[in-house]
Amino acid sequence: MAKLRIDAQRKVWRRQNRNTSIEDDETGEMSSLVEKAVGNYNPFESQKIEDRDYRLRLDSAIDTLPPLQQRIVQMLRKEVPIDSTSDPYAVTISKTLGKVEKTIRSNRDKAYAVLRRILEGDQ
Repeated sequence: MAKLRIDAQRKVWRRQNRNTSIEDDETGEMSSLVEKAVGNYNPFESQKIEDRDYRLRLDSAIDTLPPLQQRIVQMLRKEVPIDSTSDPYAVTISKTLGKVEKTIRSNRDKAYAVLRRILEGDQ
């Protein structure tokens, strides 16, 4: 019985602690670990996205991604949140695609790396 109780406690602990804040509590900005992980690359920057040629290249680059990554990038483009801890009824990428938050984030990072190589010409 004690082992079953410990197993149940571990499951609950993992579920409660799987989400951590990505923002610095003092400044409200993205933490350095998150910026490092993503590489500070956002293919939807307002300065770049205003250029018509860039948008066309971005659209064709997105088409080269695997289907799951394409869906994730398109939803991020429309500013759908990855996960919502405050509103259980909010539309999120995790719920829509039926994937956990970590899977969505890792696929986002992979997709952004590919987009960066294609759009910035890093081969």
